[in-house]
Amino acid sequence: MADFLSLPTEIRYEIYRHLRTDRSLSLSPRVENLVVLGYVSYGFHPQILTTNHQICYEAKQVFYGENHWTLFVTPEIHFKMKYFKLAPLSSALPFIRRVQVRFRMFDCLYLPSSLGLVLKDNIMVQLREKLNQISKTLAKARSLQTFSLIWTETAGTWRPYGIYSDREWTSDTGELVRAMQGHIEKILQPLCTLKPSCTIQKSEQIVKFGSNVRSTAMEKAFSNAVDTLKAGRVSSA
Repeated sequence: MADFLSLPTEIRYEIYRHLRTDRSLSLSPRVENLVVLGYVSYGFHPQILTTNHQICYEAKQVFYGENHWTLFVTPEIHFKMKYFKLAPLSSALPFIRRVQVRFRMFDCLYLPSSLGLVLKDNIMVQLREKLNQISKTLAKARSLQTFSLIWTETAGTWRPYGIYSDREWTSDTGELVRAMQGHIEKILQPLCTLKPSCTIQKSEQIVKFGSNVRSTAMEKAFSNAVDTLKAGRVSSA
């Protein structure tokens, strides 16, 4: 053990990185194994965490701090702060530096009607509360540096609804964009409470599922809403 700690810090950290695995890990609280909060980009061999305090601390800097943490925000997943009070998530929280949230909004937020797209108010409230829980949890992530927002499109085959034309759905300006932007801004509002030292980023990654998806307007609305969130945090600092 003493021989290992006598190695230069850079070499020890490189050894920790070699203990990572290629397989991502699901974030499932032990009390509710059927709930998947998200995932981390890579796993690791945990045995080294049982050696001594210094090695455990350094390894966590790599295993938890250099990992990418992805959380899902969907109506089906009930994010609760208590999950991060339980092991092993409680052990990781102080070391987390990079978090990204992957949203699933389109086919759970809107439904067709004769008046166009009508927001499902109860789902909007649910998603906003989930972000509120996430924001409160990450207040204890003292190493948090970046928080990325990723648009995930999940609609399958569908056609333009109501008063909005096909052209409006494929446009990045106009009434449809402005209407949806206002709704999404309300959902993102709890993220204003993230600590000022944490940088909010808008991921260029857009994850799409299904076929015949035509949602340029909603993607632009989401992008604009994130820009508004970032500007609001700067002005209030």
